[in-house]
Amino acid sequence: MRIGWRNLLGYLTRKTSEYVSVGLEVDINEISLAVLKLVDNELTWVLYETFPINNWPKLLKKYVADHELANTKCTVVFASRKYQVMQVDRPPVDDSELAQALKWSVQELLSAQEEMQVDYFDLPAQTLGANKVNVAAIKKEEINEVCGQLIKIGLFVKAVTIEELAICDLLPKSNDAVIALMQKSGAEISLNIIKEGKLYFNRSFRGYESLSSFSEPELKMGVIDNLSIEIQRSMDFFESQLRQGGVKRILVHLDTPYTDTVVELIKTSMLMEVGQIQLDVPMALDVNIESASCAVLGAALMDSVDVSDKKVAGEKIEEGA
Repeated sequence: MRIGWRNLLGYLTRKTSEYVSVGLEVDINEISLAVLKLVDNELTWVLYETFPINNWPKLLKKYVADHELANTKCTVVFASRKYQVMQVDRPPVDDSELAQALKWSVQELLSAQEEMQVDYFDLPAQTLGANKVNVAAIKKEEINEVCGQLIKIGLFVKAVTIEELAICDLLPKSNDAVIALMQKSGAEISLNIIKEGKLYFNRSFRGYESLSSFSEPELKMGVIDNLSIEIQRSMDFFESQLRQGGVKRILVHLDTPYTDTVVELIKTSMLMEVGQIQLDVPMALDVNIESASCAVLGAALMDSVDVSDKKVAGEKIEEGA
């Protein structure tokens, strides 16, 4: 099951927009927005913008009006720093009662004073004998505030999701397991193993929050070697404990001006295909995925799959891997 917070947001369908979809990401310091549109029958990334978190409703309202985005379907994605994900034992209840059962157990685990909005997504593979489920929890007041503002602004809020799942929508579905190594400015590195469009494994690496400050020689002096060791450990768990086939490639989107160097270093260390995440979607403006949030693009793509059967995301693989 996918995250079901969209059930909070039902309201009447409004006039159809000329745009296909909006992805909107909520992070601790900013709101990001990506917009897709059909241009000459081809799905095209036409707009990307960020707004400071302290004044975003006013700024976004003007942006929506200026670009005539009202009534566009919008998927909201919360960045990983805005919620908690944990694995818990699956309660012995019917699926129809699972979300409610998890809500009370997770509320106790978190010892949170505020009411938490809780939902879950199933694990495609588990360790032997385990019967667990991934649970995501975020302050209910925050979801209501963000979505309420978006509705007032005029966007058609269709779904709410989380960063890990939005990234799954960014990559093309494949029978082969792929590692997506992601990072935003000043954040931890997130490793996601994705197969057939599903998240099989996720973990974060601390100690790399200042990766962007490292020079190219410093990266070559052990920083990436240490990262490669952690990647290998994750792959070993995926293959041995989850009993899955080997990972076929690694895709990176990291906070460093030396991405090409990082790609080459990981490839040399891991002896496998490594490349940068690269959208296979035309861009109407001078923007690129290196300067954008992958999660917000994945959120925008969630509502675009029925519009075009075009493969909308891909990878740029270095030659000679």
